[in-house]
Amino acid sequence: MFAGSVGTVVKILYRPGDAPPKLPEIVYVRFPEYLGESVIGDPKNDKVVAIAPITSHWIHKKQPCSRRMLPLKNGSSVTIHKSQGKLLSLSHLD
Repeated sequence: MFAGSVGTVVKILYRPGDAPPKLPEIVYVRFPEYLGESVIGDPKNDKVVAIAPITSHWIHKKQPCSRRMLPLKNGSSVTIHKSQGKLLSLSHLD
Protein backbone atom coordinates (compact mmCIF):
# COMPACT_ATOMS: atom_id res chain seq x y z
CA MET A 1 0.00 0.00 0.00
CA PHE A 2 1.09 3.56 -0.46
CA ALA A 3 0.38 6.88 1.23
CA GLY A 4 -3.01 8.23 0.31
CA SER A 5 -4.70 4.86 -0.19
CA VAL A 6 -8.38 4.80 0.65
CA GLY A 7 -9.69 1.84 2.62
CA THR A 8 -12.39 0.71 5.02
CA VAL A 9 -11.71 -0.51 8.55
CA VAL A 10 -13.27 -3.97 8.88
CA LYS A 11 -12.02 -5.07 12.31
CA ILE A 12 -10.18 -3.66 15.34
CA LEU A 13 -8.40 -6.03 17.74
CA TYR A 14 -7.24 -5.10 21.24
CA ARG A 15 -4.97 -7.05 23.55
CA PRO A 16 -6.86 -9.03 26.21
CA GLY A 17 -7.92 -6.64 28.97
CA ASP A 18 -7.35 -3.51 26.85
CA ALA A 19 -10.05 -1.22 25.49
CA PRO A 20 -10.28 2.34 24.20
CA PRO A 21 -8.66 4.81 24.74
CA LYS A 22 -5.64 2.47 24.47
CA LEU A 23 -4.34 1.78 20.98
CA PRO A 24 -5.49 -1.47 19.38
CA GLU A 25 -2.97 -4.19 18.66
CA ILE A 26 -4.07 -4.56 15.02
CA VAL A 27 -6.50 -2.78 12.70
CA TYR A 28 -7.71 -4.68 9.63
CA VAL A 29 -8.38 -2.45 6.62
CA ARG A 30 -9.83 -3.42 3.21
CA PHE A 31 -8.18 -1.64 0.26
CA PRO A 32 -10.11 -2.13 -3.03
CA GLU A 33 -6.96 -1.61 -5.16
CA TYR A 34 -4.78 -4.00 -3.11
CA LEU A 35 -3.29 -6.76 -5.26
CA GLY A 36 -1.55 -8.85 -2.59
CA GLU A 37 -2.79 -11.71 -0.46
CA SER A 38 -5.41 -10.94 2.17
CA VAL A 39 -4.50 -11.53 5.81
CA ILE A 40 -7.99 -12.92 6.43
CA GLY A 41 -8.61 -16.29 4.76
CA ASP A 42 -12.31 -15.56 4.23
CA PRO A 43 -13.26 -14.95 0.54
CA LYS A 44 -15.77 -12.29 1.65
CA ASN A 45 -12.89 -10.35 3.22
CA ASP A 46 -10.41 -10.21 0.37
CA LYS A 47 -7.90 -7.35 -0.03
CA VAL A 48 -7.57 -6.91 3.75
CA VAL A 49 -4.31 -5.62 5.23
CA ALA A 50 -3.28 -5.71 8.92
CA ILE A 51 -2.00 -2.38 10.22
CA ALA A 52 -0.16 -2.25 13.55
CA PRO A 53 0.78 0.79 15.64
CA ILE A 54 4.22 2.29 14.97
CA THR A 55 6.53 4.15 17.35
CA SER A 56 8.40 7.30 16.29
CA HIS A 57 11.45 8.49 18.25
CA TRP A 58 13.10 11.93 18.19
CA ILE A 59 15.09 14.35 20.32
CA HIS A 60 13.49 17.61 21.51
CA LYS A 61 15.51 20.07 23.60
CA LYS A 62 18.06 17.32 24.31
CA GLN A 63 15.33 15.04 25.67
CA PRO A 64 14.40 11.75 23.98
CA CYS A 65 10.74 11.66 22.95
CA SER A 66 8.54 9.00 21.42
CA ARG A 67 4.99 8.61 20.20
CA ARG A 68 3.05 5.42 19.46
CA MET A 69 0.36 5.83 16.81
CA LEU A 70 -1.62 4.13 14.08
CA PRO A 71 -0.60 5.22 10.57
CA LEU A 72 -4.23 5.90 9.61
CA LYS A 73 -6.06 9.11 8.75
CA ASN A 74 -9.77 9.71 9.30
CA GLY A 75 -11.89 10.01 6.23
CA SER A 76 -14.57 12.56 5.56
CA SER A 77 -17.84 12.47 3.72
CA VAL A 78 -20.59 14.72 2.51
CA THR A 79 -24.18 13.97 1.51
CA ILE A 80 -25.32 14.40 -2.07
CA HIS A 81 -27.61 17.17 -0.89
CA LYS A 82 -24.80 19.22 0.70
CA SER A 83 -22.54 18.75 -2.31
CA GLN A 84 -25.14 19.74 -4.89
CA GLY A 85 -23.78 22.51 -7.10
CA LYS A 86 -20.24 22.23 -5.69
CA LEU A 87 -17.16 21.21 -7.66
CA LEU A 88 -15.24 18.73 -5.47
CA SER A 89 -12.01 16.89 -6.23
CA LEU A 90 -10.10 14.15 -4.44
CA SER A 91 -7.50 16.70 -3.30
CA HIS A 92 -10.34 18.28 -1.27
CA LEU A 93 -10.30 15.17 0.95
CA ASP A 94 -6.67 15.59 2.11
